Amino acid sequence: MSTAVVEGPMPCPPGDLDQLVGLANRVFRPHGGDMRREYPLLFDPENLENLRVVKLDGRVVSHVGLSIRDASILGFPLRVVSVGAVCTAPEARGRGFATVLMQDAVAHSRANGCSLMLISGSRGLYHRMGAVNLTAFLKCRIPANSVPPVAGAIKVSPAEEKDIPLLSQLYQREPVRFHRSAEDWHKLLKAGMLMNHEADTFAAYDSRSLAAYACVQRPTSDSPPRIGEYAGSRAAVRLMIPWIAKYYSAGSVEITLMPRDVEMQVLLQNEGAAFEHQPFGGTVLIIDVPAFFAALRGLVKERFGGPLEISTDENRVTFRLGNEETSWAPPSEITTNVFHGPPNNEKTNSLHEALRLIFPVPLLWYGLNYV
Repeated sequence: MSTAVVEGPMPCPPGDLDQLVGLANRVFRPHGGDMRREYPLLFDPENLENLRVVKLDGRVVSHVGLSIRDASILGFPLRVVSVGAVCTAPEARGRGFATVLMQDAVAHSRANGCSLMLISGSRGLYHRMGAVNLTAFLKCRIPANSVPPVAGAIKVSPAEEKDIPLLSQLYQREPVRFHRSAEDWHKLLKAGMLMNHEADTFAAYDSRSLAAYACVQRPTSDSPPRIGEYAGSRAAVRLMIPWIAKYYSAGSVEITLMPRDVEMQVLLQNEGAAFEHQPFGGTVLIIDVPAFFAALRGLVKERFGGPLEISTDENRVTFRLGNEETSWAPPSEITTNVFHGPPNNEKTNSLHEALRLIFPVPLLWYGLNYV
């Protein structure tokens, strides 16, 4: 009896990309669809190094896809890895391939400068490695006939290729965002997907220039159209909502507020909108604790000007203020506290009050960068 030959974890060889896409389609699109078309940043021939695979007897049988991008949180840069299309062929399951690939994904991402991992899923596999679910966003539903609490004249239409330079300029002004190249914009707009749903992007022009854009998941039989990314004038975004509702013949439009968007929150509160908590679309893990806190050193100094000392190792961060000290560990706890805020059961003292000034830090929202 011959022994099966296992290769990997390894980058997807160029000649195996079609085979890999076939595996992803078999697992995620059994009733039709094309993962390569829907996720052009992931299944890109230029991204082969980040398509981590295991081969069994020469066939790709397991995969973890990585999309590595720079990002900004309130102006402070860090590198982020988004993880998607994690799959194993049914006949190769139960052999630990996905676990080994996820371990490889963390090591590969760290080697490429990533400190934060966003995973488009909430499987036990991810929780066992320390990734956590976070509810760091707000959403609400706006009736189609609700009168906007702002006035203005805008012209809305589906966004086109020619709009990309202006779309990019608006997105660049967002305080929490991915760094999205013009090439990325072209690929994403053509794909017509938003967080695993078919979507449209609409542009709103005022009398002078592009005022705002909104990316909208198309409605289904049990959900309204959903705005899952927007940028530009918040007033213009609000003015777009009746137009979007009419475009889809929908009775309401749901909107997820972008990270820490106080302006949009206040605007919608003024018309009586009822907010619900919106979970992040997957799980999150700080995979390089020292690098993550080094990236946000400036943010800490801006939020707290006192003599706070921060020391880190691979699994722990320790804060010291005078004679007071506290530590967060392991990375799952660190991730939760960074993005949800310090736990309320911590002793109330000067250090705890300082940490409450610094945290929570706004979390990136996938938007078009979902994989």
